[in-house]
Amino acid sequence: MKWLAVLFVCGAAAAQTGPAFDAVSVKAVAKDDSAMASKPTLTARRLVWQTDLVYLNSFAWNLPIDRISGLHGDPIFRFEASTSHDATVDEMRQMTRTLLAVRFKQKAHIISKDVEGAALTLGKGELKVKEAELPAGDKPYVVGTMPDKGITQVTSHHGTIDDLAKNLALFLHEPVWNRTGLTGNYDYTFRYAEGDDPGADAPSLEYALRSNLGINLLKKQTGPVDFLVVDSMETDPGSN
Repeated sequence: MKWLAVLFVCGAAAAQTGPAFDAVSVKAVAKDDSAMASKPTLTARRLVWQTDLVYLNSFAWNLPIDRISGLHGDPIFRFEASTSHDATVDEMRQMTRTLLAVRFKQKAHIISKDVEGAALTLGKGELKVKEAELPAGDKPYVVGTMPDKGITQVTSHHGTIDDLAKNLALFLHEPVWNRTGLTGNYDYTFRYAEGDDPGADAPSLEYALRSNLGINLLKKQTGPVDFLVVDSMETDPGSN
C-alpha cells in the first residue's frame, strides 16, 4: 500500500500569515450542555458552531471525520467567528485552519494514501448532457435527496462532475474519482435505487448515470485519498 507524505504544517507562526477571522470567540461547553451539531451555521461573514475538534478539523480541511487521526478526547466548544468581508466556503475553511493553529496551537500534516474506490469515466457514446453557461454570481451545486424509501434523487444546478463525484462518495461511503476529463458545468436530475434494489421503482446507479449522463461508474478502482494527521495541539483555547 503506497503512502505519500505531503508537507502542510500549520503552526501558529506560519498560520498567522494566512487568512484569518476578524473576530473569534471560543468557549468550552459544560458536560451538561454538550449537545453538538455535525455542521456549522454558516453565512458569508459568520461561522457559529457547537462542536468538537474532530468535526472542526473535518470542516477546515474538507475531509470526512474517518480520515482524521491524532486527536484524543472529545471536549466540545462553542465557536463564534466573523469576518468583515464576504467569504467563500473555501475561504472560511482556510480561516478555520488559522483558528486551529492560533487558538489551539495545532500542528498537522496531510498524507496521501492509495485506497480502493470508484471512478466516473466517459461512456462509449456521446455525453448526454450539454455544458451550461455559468452566470456571474451563480452558486452551482449537486445535491442528493430521498424522495421515496430506498430511492435517491441527484439534482445538479450548474454543478461540475467533480461535484457529482463528491456527492456520490457520500452515498457510496467510499472515494469516487472524476476520470472523465470533464471540467464544465451541467444541469441534470436522475434517480437511482440504493443498493441497486431490483424491487425499487428506480434503476441502478450505474444504469442511471449511463442512461442520463452518458457516464460510467467503475467499481474497485484505486486512487489517492488525503488523510489529516494531527501531530500536536492544546485543548485550552486561551482567553477570548
